[in-house]
Amino acid sequence: MYVSPRRDASATRRFFKRAIDTTKVTPSEVVTDRAPTYPLVLEELLPAAWHRTDRYANNRVEADTADSRRGCGRCVASSGTAAPGS
Repeated sequence: MYVSPRRDASATRRFFKRAIDTTKVTPSEVVTDRAPTYPLVLEELLPAAWHRTDRYANNRVEADTADSRRGCGRCVASSGTAAPGS
């Protein structure tokens, strides 16, 4: 998630506080890039959370949504062709 053009600590803190307050979920794992503000803010707000910065750490999430983006194959909208018999 791209937090702000400068990715400063106050924008990062505001983003995570809003995400936690909105979802009412305290994550046990947070996946980000290697921006220097993330470790400082995450240690402050979520000290027990595992902060992952390894490459492709969010690949599990990306792969999980691939089927829904691809479409079911039977749907007119996903195949780009007219429905049979129309």
